[in-house]
Amino acid sequence: AVCKLFLKTGNTKRILFLVDRIELEDQAVKAFKGIYGEDYFVNTVKSGKWQNCQIVVSTVQTLLAGDKYRELFSQIDFELVISDEAHRSLGGNSRAVFEYFIGYKLGLTATPRDYLKGVDSQELEKNNPKALELRNLRDTYKTFGCEDGEPTYKYDLKAGVAAGFLINPFVVDARTEITTELLSEEGYAVDVVDEEDNEGEQVFGSRHFERTFFNEDTNRVFCETVLSQGKLDPITGEFGKTLIFCVSQNHAAKVVNMLNILAMQKWEGKYNSDFAMQVTSSVAAAQDMIKDFSANRLGGKSQFAESTHPDYETGKTRVCVTV
Repeated sequence: AVCKLFLKTGNTKRILFLVDRIELEDQAVKAFKGIYGEDYFVNTVKSGKWQNCQIVVSTVQTLLAGDKYRELFSQIDFELVISDEAHRSLGGNSRAVFEYFIGYKLGLTATPRDYLKGVDSQELEKNNPKALELRNLRDTYKTFGCEDGEPTYKYDLKAGVAAGFLINPFVVDARTEITTELLSEEGYAVDVVDEEDNEGEQVFGSRHFERTFFNEDTNRVFCETVLSQGKLDPITGEFGKTLIFCVSQNHAAKVVNMLNILAMQKWEGKYNSDFAMQVTSSVAAAQDMIKDFSANRLGGKSQFAESTHPDYETGKTRVCVTV
């Protein structure tokens, strides 16, 4: 709606929509084309066909590579720059792209960063001016002119639920003795012996799980709980499509393996190590897998209810495990 307003009123001839992942680039192009149809031309920078477009979509990384944003564009080529996941576009080298263009700036984020909240700016400027400068640069509220800590516009979970677009989450409590301790203030303590045979105690917290502390039983409990509590397809009774977020690619691989073992035991003959799949950057064709999961065809056609619902189209892979 904002883009259309700018274009129709002549406040802009061309808009840049910045994202930070290829998946979001594809998603944005499809969304714009789906809304505008033939009214406006939409394409990506990498397509090489952006010159006649009203809306140009690009990842920040594409524009940063070889300083392409300076090579391809002048500072006034876009009268409106929209940054998706704006809290990321302000960090590191990404900020150079964001600041290069001098048009209107609109930032979209579910996690705005208030790096100046509770900070004595005068005191910090006196003792550590560089730290204050960094906070100012990364603070999404200050960058987008919302110094009072209130965004220009917000749409929260409560409003989404009331409008029927979202549902409230519900929590299933699944834990082992180890996870209970990992989540406690004291943490989970273990006796360790160092390389010089000195005995000592090492304490792990929740942030260490599957990063520096590994426990197969805990992963099994998590996976068993997912399979026992997950919702089923109301048509066929097959396990519903599910997303699982892990803390690392290594953790994702372990969870996929565990889920496939449990699924083959629970639904004998229905799956063959394809009930769950890892979809992360280390896996070949991850982009295509995302599209297939969205379109209900990841892993091929499900044979779960072939005898009772032979014409029912849904993907065989039920769980997408990512990070």
